[in-house]
Amino acid sequence: MLINDKYNVYKLLQVSGLKFLTLFVLAGAVGYSSDAFGLRPILFPTPLVAIFIAAVSIFLAFRINTGYSRWWLARQVWGGLINESRSLGMYVVSMMRASDALSDDERERHRKIIFRHIGFVNSLRLQLRRQGPEDWDRDIWERKINGQPLFSDHEAAHLKTKGNKATQIIIMQSADVASYFGHIQDFRHIKIAEILREFYVRQGQSEAIKNTVLAWGYSFYTRVLVRMLAGIIIFSQVNIFTIGNIALVAFIATVFITIEQVGRNLDNPFENSFNDTPLSTICRIIEIDLLEQIGQPCDLQPLTPVNGRLN
Repeated sequence: MLINDKYNVYKLLQVSGLKFLTLFVLAGAVGYSSDAFGLRPILFPTPLVAIFIAAVSIFLAFRINTGYSRWWLARQVWGGLINESRSLGMYVVSMMRASDALSDDERERHRKIIFRHIGFVNSLRLQLRRQGPEDWDRDIWERKINGQPLFSDHEAAHLKTKGNKATQIIIMQSADVASYFGHIQDFRHIKIAEILREFYVRQGQSEAIKNTVLAWGYSFYTRVLVRMLAGIIIFSQVNIFTIGNIALVAFIATVFITIEQVGRNLDNPFENSFNDTPLSTICRIIEIDLLEQIGQPCDLQPLTPVNGRLN
């Protein structure tokens, strides 16, 4: 996710620089040809072009709004996941104990539940970004915190056989919590179970955003209309053939193409791109908070931006 203007300018040049140069050359060729070979009659009249620009702009505004809504929903879902993760830590520490003094067994159970949850949020991140086996090995299976793995050998072996590993982790958590309370409908058991259910809700919302594509016509025709508009703008030069006029025409066409591209990028907030929801940063925040809640040593620091981007 981009977080400062400096990187935005750099990204603007990276995304739109080649488009502008290409359109500048095309606009120059059209402008020169219209003057040198008497082709001004083939240029589109400015009033009609203005009407087309207004129509496409309205359509494009809806397109951008749709993309931003998906991006913002993804950020809200994972912001809620931070809050619910903190709540899980609070309930585990305060409710899964027999007295003020923690026993060694209770302390170890707390550690297992919290480590599993760290595994859950990172597994969900990897699933949404569809990252490869090497990422799973580094972030899940071979990962150790204070010398202890996120999952026992038995748990890891079980999870590796499952397709949706994040879902299975919550099932493990639920079974462990139920075992502690002796499968009795204790209010503390119910409260923690409700928090675990909320993780399924957040996971389902994330998967819906990831797997639901926009209607074909809505996405396709926006792209076609914007490219038609860029061509029409280039073939609407009615002023004197000058560098300034050519640059302005190319710039206007580039703006429309870039806005449409931004809308497409915002459609997929879990693609690990520069407009992505900062899942790695959020997972690190959750991990630090939970380790501190259960009194585990934690030398981790929040992730910092790299070239103005949070991962």
